[in-house]
Amino acid sequence: MPTARPTTKAKIWAGALSAAILLASCGGGEQADRQRNSALLGNTAADWAISHLHAFHQTVMVVLDDGLIRFSGNARDGVADELNTQIRGSTIAKIRTGQNIAGVLDTEGKLTIRGYDWQRTNPQLPAGATKWVDFDMNLDGVIAVADNGSVVMATRGTTYKSPSLGNGGTKFVRVVAGWFHYGLLDDAGNAYLF
Repeated sequence: MPTARPTTKAKIWAGALSAAILLASCGGGEQADRQRNSALLGNTAADWAISHLHAFHQTVMVVLDDGLIRFSGNARDGVADELNTQIRGSTIAKIRTGQNIAGVLDTEGKLTIRGYDWQRTNPQLPAGATKWVDFDMNLDGVIAVADNGSVVMATRGTTYKSPSLGNGGTKFVRVVAGWFHYGLLDDAGNAYLF
């Protein structure tokens, strides 16, 4: 008798459950942090799949297939409501959460940042750019890549130096970030680590 294969929705929930268990077990030194992080699945209805998932420090951010954002962990109160209001009617391309801030990039290239001191960590499009193509967050703020290949970092006070291209690259196309570091990828496939 053939064995039934798990559905895509079951695989997504299994992945989300694994992430929640991992975060609950590593969610900080206090029992309260572990309990808060393990509440991820309790805050999401079981009949909805997760379309996007991201975690940073002690916060998990998810987008359900109904298009709404949910948080678990140390997210500032009201961030989900603010983001959901701002992105209503948009199709989400990417989400990221950082230290007390969170952001959403939609498929039209609009970047929405909310949370603590978000006005200072909201990058402005550089001259010659029409939309954002990628973004991420580290402890210092938001690092974003525009469609003209420019990289912009909006920080809470850290001095930022614009990276220089090399080895045949003509523009930056991707960014990934961690606690105090980040990496860029250019259109020639070169990686730059800072």
